[in-house]
Amino acid sequence: MTINYQPSHTILGANDLAVYVVYDGTNVTDPKFRYICQVFDGATELAKLKQLPNSADAGVFDIHRIVSDYVQQDEGIHGSAMFTGFTKAYKEITIKFGYESAATANDEPVEVLNVVSTTDIFVNAQFEQVYSPYDAGINDTFIPDGATSKFASILPTDIYAQVKDYGTVTLVNAGYTGNRYVYIQYFSGNTALNSHHFTVPATSTAANKLQYIGIYPANLEAQTINTSMRPSANAGWTHYTVVLKSGTLTGSPKMSQTYTVFLDEECKYEYTRLAFWNSLGGWDYINFRNATKPKVKVSKQDYDTIGGNWFQAGPGVPYARSANDGGTRTVNTEMESSYSISSGFYEQSYNAVFKDLLLSQRILRYELGNWIPTVMNTKDLDIQTQLNDKLIQYDLEIRDGKRTFQLR
Repeated sequence: MTINYQPSHTILGANDLAVYVVYDGTNVTDPKFRYICQVFDGATELAKLKQLPNSADAGVFDIHRIVSDYVQQDEGIHGSAMFTGFTKAYKEITIKFGYESAATANDEPVEVLNVVSTTDIFVNAQFEQVYSPYDAGINDTFIPDGATSKFASILPTDIYAQVKDYGTVTLVNAGYTGNRYVYIQYFSGNTALNSHHFTVPATSTAANKLQYIGIYPANLEAQTINTSMRPSANAGWTHYTVVLKSGTLTGSPKMSQTYTVFLDEECKYEYTRLAFWNSLGGWDYINFRNATKPKVKVSKQDYDTIGGNWFQAGPGVPYARSANDGGTRTVNTEMESSYSISSGFYEQSYNAVFKDLLLSQRILRYELGNWIPTVMNTKDLDIQTQLNDKLIQYDLEIRDGKRTFQLR
C-alpha cells in the first residue's frame, strides 16, 4: 500500500480540505475489500473511516472536518509577557492507512491496520482562498524562513496601539532549522532608542510550536526579560519595529516581514478594543477610536396575581386583600448590553481586517482588565475605498455574549 497524494504544505489549515489518496495493488481485488483511514492525535484515535475503492481502485479520504473539531483557538493569552505556548490551536495529526478484506465472499472481513502512515501539522485556520485550486493556499507564507514570511495575522505591517493596549501576534514556530529571535527597536521619530533580541523558545518542545508573542505596549511593559525594552524606559518613543531574525547580530538575516507598531493618538472618547480569532489561526486586535454608544435591552415575563388571603379565609378569618396585593408581577428578567462602535479613520489596507472581524467566530471586548465574550450583530458591510470614499470608517453593532443581569 502506498500514499499516492497528500497535502504538500508544512502546515495545514483545519478548515481547508485535507485529502489523502492511497492505493493497494495487491489486496484490492479481495472479497469485501475496503480501505481504512485512522486519524490520531498522539495515542488517541479521533476517527476510523472505511471506504470502498473508487474506479481507479484507490481510496480517497478528506479528514479536515474531523480535525477541525479538535483544533480550537487558545484563550487567556492576550496579556502574554513575551512568549506563551499553545494549548489547543496546534495539532500534529497522524494518519494511518490500512484495509479490511475477507478470504471468501462468505467470510467476515479482517482488518489489517497501519500499513502506511504520515503525520501533518494542523492549525485552526483556513489558508486556501476561494479562487485557489486545491492545495494551492498561502500556508507556507507563515513558516518563518525568509524576509517575506508573516505572523499568522490579518493586520497590515503598520499597526496602531495605545500605551495601555494588550495583544499578541501568533508565530507558527515550526518548519525551519536553527534559532529565531524577535528583534524590537524603539524610535523617537528618526532617532533610534533601545533595541533587543528576544530568543524564541526552541521548536524541539511540542508546546512551543505555536507561540503567542506579546508585542503590544502593555505586554512589553509587563515583560521582565529586558526592562530597557519597556515603553516607559524609552521616553518620547513614537513607534517601534518588530521582526524575526535568525541571529542576534545587526546584519543577521530577517525571517519575517518587519512590522511597525505606531503609538496611536489618545482618543477623545473611551475607545473600544476588540480581539478576534482570525482566519489564519491567530488572534488579532483593533481599536474603535470614536465614541462608543452603549445600549441595554431588557427581556422579562409577566404574570397576573389575584392577591388576598384565599387560602386562609374561614371561620373567624374574614377575606381581606391589601392595597399592594394582586396585579401583574415580573419574573425571569434579563438585561442584554449592546454597543454601537465606530472605527475612526483607517487606511484601505485595513479593509481585510474588518472583513475578517465579521467572519470571526470568537470575538472579545476589553473592559476594566477583562476580555468579555462578544457577538457581532453587524452582518453586512459596504466596503469602502480611498478612491470612492476618501476617508475609510466603519460603524458596527456588537453585543455582550453574556447577559449582564439575570434575575429569576
